[in-house]
Amino acid sequence: MRTKALLAAAVLLAPLTAHGHPGGLNSSGCHRETATGGYHCHNSPAGDSAGQNGYINIQPVRQQPRPRANTIYASPGQYAVISVGDGDTIRIRTSSGKSVTVRLACIDAPETAQGQSGRDSTDQLRALLSSAGGVVQLQPKETDRYGRTVAEVLAAGRNVNLELVRLGAAYVYRDYLRGCNASAYTQAENEARTSRAGVWQYVMEYPWDFRKSRRK
Repeated sequence: MRTKALLAAAVLLAPLTAHGHPGGLNSSGCHRETATGGYHCHNSPAGDSAGQNGYINIQPVRQQPRPRANTIYASPGQYAVISVGDGDTIRIRTSSGKSVTVRLACIDAPETAQGQSGRDSTDQLRALLSSAGGVVQLQPKETDRYGRTVAEVLAAGRNVNLELVRLGAAYVYRDYLRGCNASAYTQAENEARTSRAGVWQYVMEYPWDFRKSRRK
């Protein structure tokens, strides 16, 4: 009889030994495993397909990479223009009072250091924005390596980027046309070239070539 009692006790204790865990259970009957990082709960409802040997296994949650902060520094919306840097760069003020630099997308205007063409392009951009009361709508595309918001800029219902190309105040930046209407931009440039508007009346040095030559 004594031997049978010991065997019965061993059978009853076997599941507890096989599934014993360090530490106590929380109010839901669950705890975390130190060795694996897993989390499981005891006493799952009978017949639960997720339960095995009296508890539910819950896999540890994989940590997702955090998104880069400030991927786009200015969200789509309306802003007041603070200043015009050159023919393709402006500064705007956000509703929180923050000053943000915006690089006009899909175009490249002559640098101010390029002389008359650079000054004319800057003046043309300033005139377009002034005629709209210095208020613009932004359609951001991305943030460039300098931390500037790259965007199409709308003023008084006109696409300023496209208008600058049409007026000969900027070139189509073919290496960075992603997100813009490429055919509209190239057509506007062809029209400006044909009519010798703006930059097309000068002996040309494209701004990207000018910058490259200055780095040498």
